[in-house]
Amino acid sequence: MTMTDSSMCRTRMEVDLDSLRKNFLTVKEKMKNCSVMGVVKANAYGLGVHPVAQTLKDAGAAGLCVATWQEASELLKYDLPIQILGAVFDFELPHAVANNAILGITDLETAERFSAEAV
Repeated sequence: MTMTDSSMCRTRMEVDLDSLRKNFLTVKEKMKNCSVMGVVKANAYGLGVHPVAQTLKDAGAAGLCVATWQEASELLKYDLPIQILGAVFDFELPHAVANNAILGITDLETAERFSAEAV
């Protein structure tokens, strides 16, 4: 038996995607007049970004939110709007703009940078 054998682990995590779906639909129902996006930053908080993102998409999420362009780039295949909640580095900006990422604007300088890239 090796130390990587799952029977040797003292902890484990199970992700119930059906419960995630039900919880998302409950929030969506309570927010009838709003679009609801799913936050999946940091590998969906350690739950596994791809199964969580697919579950949220199937449940009708209006989009996905992540912390960085790197995280966003992994989710383009889901064909949903992606909002980047954190900063975007200058070298990432062309990719984020070209892929229609939703970017947060915190000051005039940032708005001007984003606008210049979009033009």
